[in-house]
Amino acid sequence: MTGDALPEQRLPSARQIVLAWTPVVAYLVLIWVLSSMSTLQIPLSRIPLRDKGLHIIEYAVLGLLVVGALRVSFPSQPHIRIHVLAIALTCLCGVVDEVHQAFVPYRQSDVRDLVADAVGAVLGVATGQLILFVHRRKSGYWASPKLIEPASDPPIEDSSSKRT
Repeated sequence: MTGDALPEQRLPSARQIVLAWTPVVAYLVLIWVLSSMSTLQIPLSRIPLRDKGLHIIEYAVLGLLVVGALRVSFPSQPHIRIHVLAIALTCLCGVVDEVHQAFVPYRQSDVRDLVADAVGAVLGVATGQLILFVHRRKSGYWASPKLIEPASDPPIEDSSSKRT
């Protein structure tokens, strides 16, 4: 077993992989559609950090979806590898989104948006890890057999010590 990967995992089926990545693709389509609009009617005054806060939230959700899909697709990989890949993929989506916005009328590309996207990616992946931790803790995943005392058997009577 390497790192904190799960022991002896079976490879996921194609159906499981498709089901895991479908929300990611759907969310990316939503981001693309919203980025294609010249103006968005979102009341930014209600969102903390305004535009950057919206980017953080948007890419935190994407990071959470990506880390979940990667865990399903590569169950035997160590979590750190999954996390780094999830953050990198999410940030790459942010780069593509910013380049796309540079070509949309009345929209602009901003490096500070990329920073907010990266912060969101890290928060989303961290949230995914926290959810996994809580789930495993509740399910008893980390219960060690050494920590669980076996049921004690009743003492065996010695037949030679019996008086007749």
